[in-house]
Amino acid sequence: MFGSAVHNDLTETNDDAFFTEQGYRVLRFWNSEINRNLAGVLQVIGEAVSSSPSP
Repeated sequence: MFGSAVHNDLTETNDDAFFTEQGYRVLRFWNSEINRNLAGVLQVIGEAVSSSPSP
């Protein structure tokens, strides 16, 4: 990893930690994964939502 890739990974790690501390669950998907396997991505999101506790 060079340049902005390192910065982006660090930024994403910090963002994930911040949102997790706020009570959010972070899911990340590559654009190519969404384009190639939208049904699978939606399944992962659905499972994450259904396993999350109600507020």
